[in-house]
Amino acid sequence: MLIHPLLSEVPQGVRQQLMRFVELRHFRKNDVVLLTGQPAFSMYCVASGLLRVGLPTDATARAELITTNFLRVNDIYLSGPLAQADRPNISELTLVAALPSAVYVLPMDIVRGLCTQYPSISMALVDISLERANMLRRQLRRRSTLSAEKMVARVLHELTQLAPQGTRAFSKRISQALIASYTGLSRGVVNKVINDLEQRGQLRRSGDSIQLEESDEYDTLFGETQESLRKLYQQQQQQAGKDPGAAANYKKPKWA
Repeated sequence: MLIHPLLSEVPQGVRQQLMRFVELRHFRKNDVVLLTGQPAFSMYCVASGLLRVGLPTDATARAELITTNFLRVNDIYLSGPLAQADRPNISELTLVAALPSAVYVLPMDIVRGLCTQYPSISMALVDISLERANMLRRQLRRRSTLSAEKMVARVLHELTQLAPQGTRAFSKRISQALIASYTGLSRGVVNKVINDLEQRGQLRRSGDSIQLEESDEYDTLFGETQESLRKLYQQQQQQAGKDPGAAANYKKPKWA
């Protein structure tokens, strides 16, 4: 089992050993995957479904969650630092299943061992973290510069990639409350924009999905950034393959 494309360069025998440490967890919609303030020792990799990442508005148990971004299939969340930590890491974010989801959970000490043995994995994880930070900056810029209609429309088009349900469509199970949390708008404003788009023929409801008309105006960079990361990692793999000494210098990790 590959678990994630990042592990494609790891020998099959080592991957089989890794399965002793990997846990596959299943979550229903709105189940909490990781809670803010909870000790965090793992890397989370989405196998299916969609997770929302957010910050609670306050420290109370009933605090609302401000959605900062999403994790779709093959996206990774590191709950701890790549460098060895002297003390247990405490999660600053909350992960919640936006749709029924399955998530691979791998202990951070195993991830650190992989990064030491295979530097390209470490580089790819750093690239993913940097790109996610850039995505958050773009999202903040959208909130401060776009009108409510353009903001909601862009998010709806983004959802066709995050939770696809056919061509240019996303799952109807994504609630307007979640869209409001992600856009920073009220649910009433989101509802009004969606109704306006529907009346103009730019959006229609069909069975279990919401279908959007193609629009260059509301295109999102989300898919491009994820694809660029995959291409970057493929290039790193190809470059590593040109080194004939790479296989000869392979040493079995202590944890394998």
